[in-house]
Amino acid sequence: NSGDSARKASGELDYTFGLLEYQDTLGAWDYLQAQGWGASAVGLWGGSMGGSTTLIALASEPLVACAWLDSMMCVPKQSMKNSAFNEVATLRSLNGTGFGSMLFDSVWMLFNAHTPVDLDGDTALALAPQLAASQAAYFVSTVGDMTTGWKETKDCYEAAQKSPAGAAGGL
Repeated sequence: NSGDSARKASGELDYTFGLLEYQDTLGAWDYLQAQGWGASAVGLWGGSMGGSTTLIALASEPLVACAWLDSMMCVPKQSMKNSAFNEVATLRSLNGTGFGSMLFDSVWMLFNAHTPVDLDGDTALALAPQLAASQAAYFVSTVGDMTTGWKETKDCYEAAQKSPAGAAGGL
């Protein structure tokens, strides 16, 4: 366990959109290596927030050969806004008025201030261009995911196209 799983017990907010959790993912990958699995025999998979976690892990460890990324939360603020406007009736009723966005932005600022990382900083979208030429990444978007839409997965895919992996045809 190379991650920060104890964070939840400490009372800190538990949403870092993979910016800390990726260490747990790589800890599991390291464990499988120690059990005799070769680096090229173990890939990663993640969906929704786990998709972002998986992309961050992939970008952080060039020895991970491949990952399957499903309906990713590439931009935390946009994911949370999509979710809020889809699930909170008050915000949904204010969508398009400007007030709903202003209200969400205020809540987001408070939320971001109470997390152990900057959720507007090194997001999965910002890290996607760092994929190594030896890595393969498969981007998909499951129909029906109410938190994140296909556009976020598409944005991450397009950012990854600028990586060495994209140039090598690994996407």
